[in-house]
Amino acid sequence: MATTTPFAFEGREIAWRQFRALEGVYYHILGVDVAAGTVDWLMKFEPGRACVMHRHTGPCKTFVLEGEHHVFEPLGDGQFRHVARKAGTWATSAGDNVHYESGGERGGVIYLCMTGREGIVYDILNDALQSERAISVQDFKRGWDKAVAGR
Repeated sequence: MATTTPFAFEGREIAWRQFRALEGVYYHILGVDVAAGTVDWLMKFEPGRACVMHRHTGPCKTFVLEGEHHVFEPLGDGQFRHVARKAGTWATSAGDNVHYESGGERGGVIYLCMTGREGIVYDILNDALQSERAISVQDFKRGWDKAVAGR
């Protein structure tokens, strides 16, 4: 009978970059395919930290590598639909869903594969859930180029 060893993600050697103005939320770009409009990256959340409200413009695939991945979708009147995903969970979304994300009690690390539409990967939203800033495939490409140059 085969036995399984629990998987432990080892991310100490990853060159994490902190998001501007988001303490405790980090990213690492794995690759950008401008022609296909795709971005592969990792996100890391320290316990109690979350990203901003945003909307993916196209399909997004996630895999939880460590900890938990929490997704909060606004329902109106300050209410949210909350989904918690544990390590080892794969999820997909067709895009165009408004949400913010966080890690669990011990934080979390997730892999994301995002596909943009018309060059835009996601929109950062204001309190009225309107686009405040569009994040493009080219934005990710510039970040990728900068990271590669710094290696």
